[in-house]
Amino acid sequence: MIMKIKILFYLSAVIIFAVLSMHGCYDDHGWSRSQSYYKITVDSITFPAQNFTANDTLRIALWGVIGEDSCYSFSYFQESGSSHLIDLALWGLHDYVPADPSSGCTTAKILLNGMIYRVYPVEQGMNTVVIHQPGGSNLYKQVFIY
Repeated sequence: MIMKIKILFYLSAVIIFAVLSMHGCYDDHGWSRSQSYYKITVDSITFPAQNFTANDTLRIALWGVIGEDSCYSFSYFQESGSSHLIDLALWGLHDYVPADPSSGCTTAKILLNGMIYRVYPVEQGMNTVVIHQPGGSNLYKQVFIY
């Protein structure tokens, strides 16, 4: 009888230990991480070089605000296009813990700051760069390739 009680006690202790160890020491206070992708607004497009030929790599500098704090970051370019058309959307990632005041987001604006997108090869003649903006609008810029 005592042996059965000891086995039952040890078995209960193992089960309780297993349940507690699955939770671990980390207490997230019920907060969950929030990650969402969003389209970045591009304010302007510039071309660092002055003259372009079909043999050059076209460098497109993109300017705008990625986000209002350090929880925002650039994620990826969404690209498509055809002859004489460079069709882009820029996507960002907002990654934070909503209820956690110590989530580490600083208040500094995060900027594109002339981020370069490279295109090679490019077609001779007039080429149009189209940047798809949030809300369905587009930003257009044309460049002539010699």
